[in-house]
Amino acid sequence: GWSDSKMYCSELIWKAYMRGAEISLSEPLSINERPMISILEKFIDSQFDLPNINREAPIVSPADIARSFSLETIFTNY
Repeated sequence: GWSDSKMYCSELIWKAYMRGAEISLSEPLSINERPMISILEKFIDSQFDLPNINREAPIVSPADIARSFSLETIFTNY
């Protein structure tokens, strides 16, 4: 869920930028709003019974942050 009581990795980074510098790294979208569910999400859905996942709650993925135009790569080792 999109709350402050429990957060996942990308949500923490997104909220730190938004609250600390008022920079939105991406637009949070629900799972249902995303154009394509990833292969991993399909696999997880098929393997586990996760009835409590709110597919309408906003989420930010690591890929959303990586694609952000607000960030700039300053080092890479590949």
